[in-house]
Amino acid sequence: MEAESYMSFRLSKYTLQVPADPPNGKTLLYNTLTRSIVQVNETSLNIIHNPERQQCLTSQEQDALQQLKQLGVLVNEEEDEFSGGCAWYQRIRNDRSVIHLTVLTTYSCNLACPYCVENGVKKRIFLKRNTSQQIVRWVKGILEEEKAANLLLTFYGGEPLLNKKEIYFLSDAANILCEHYALKKSCRLITNGVLLVPSEVDALVKEGVTHVKITLDGFGEDHDRKRPTLGGQGTFSTIIENLTYAVNHLQVTIGSNFDSSNLESVKKLYDYLHSLGLHQKLKAVHAKPILSTLSDKIASAISQQCTVCRMSETDYQGLLDIVKYAQTLGFNVADNMSLGPCQALKYHSYVIDPNGVIYKCPGFVGRPEFAIGDVAYGVMNTQKAYRDLNIHEPCQTCKYMPLCAGGCRHSAFLENDDDRGMACEGEYFERTAGEFVRILSSK
Repeated sequence: MEAESYMSFRLSKYTLQVPADPPNGKTLLYNTLTRSIVQVNETSLNIIHNPERQQCLTSQEQDALQQLKQLGVLVNEEEDEFSGGCAWYQRIRNDRSVIHLTVLTTYSCNLACPYCVENGVKKRIFLKRNTSQQIVRWVKGILEEEKAANLLLTFYGGEPLLNKKEIYFLSDAANILCEHYALKKSCRLITNGVLLVPSEVDALVKEGVTHVKITLDGFGEDHDRKRPTLGGQGTFSTIIENLTYAVNHLQVTIGSNFDSSNLESVKKLYDYLHSLGLHQKLKAVHAKPILSTLSDKIASAISQQCTVCRMSETDYQGLLDIVKYAQTLGFNVADNMSLGPCQALKYHSYVIDPNGVIYKCPGFVGRPEFAIGDVAYGVMNTQKAYRDLNIHEPCQTCKYMPLCAGGCRHSAFLENDDDRGMACEGEYFERTAGEFVRILSSK
């Protein structure tokens, strides 16, 4: 221990240096691997960058460097960070303690959003009881073989509440499984909010659903133009009425999709939610640019569930504008720094469609060529499950690797016809990371 106190340290290759705002001679250090953030003064920064000065420090200064090392901000001069990054990636990819299931209860939807990427697969197909029972048996088979600790269950669609009876059946079955196998359960619902009436909220809470994500694409008529019913009617007032009840019983995140036509309206929405006092009740708000530059292959896939969707090709400046505005109003803003690792890379992360077909990525649902199995038979194609996919070579030296890890599998396919390729988000991070680090530091 005594010898280590005189070792030379350097900034980790995963540590970002961001000038504080307002400028005060201090620098924010953010490590993308450990997600640690600290603020240091100019003197400390000079010591960090000068190994010779590190050999004649006071005990207090040595302790400060050791603390930065423990946070991952600093590393020993000779440390092999590539091996550490690879080990982190393998831990994430091979973690079998979490079973994450996303279940589409239907492909059908009660809205007609013009930008919806599900238009290519929207059908009146609903999850049936015998398929739900097969899902339960399939999950039980996994739990018999694995020592899992957590079950994360997400209901999605289409609009999942169009088939609420299967939500309740699967939620109840999950409760039984979790009790039997001593698992911690987390259950959430992704919904447009139109059918989330108080009686449904009460029923969902009773079944153990704790989180709901609702989409509002701006204020009033702006939202209504983006998210009308199939008959062309507006939905904003209905969703707000349901929301004001739901926030008192569930953890609610508001998602907003924006482009140049409704960016300012999303800020008006935040003003309105703030006037209702919901900034103190919502779990978070999460804005995302509407994709407009990807190829038309997206029309036959589902990607709204994905948190990674080639942000480098979207309006990230508009996103920064919205995020900063939401923060000034006192909203908790969802993390826009972490775009990965892709959900599809995780060992026991599965997406199950209404027919019981299993996929690894929600972006590929509805495309049989990307299926990895069926709940009636189990996982069959480990190649498509990405269990042998390692860090891409260009990512190995990238300071943003822990935030991206090669990008989204769906995006990689859209760009390169190769779902095992790289979908680099370096441009997005170069343009936004500094601002997001400042936002994180002010929380």
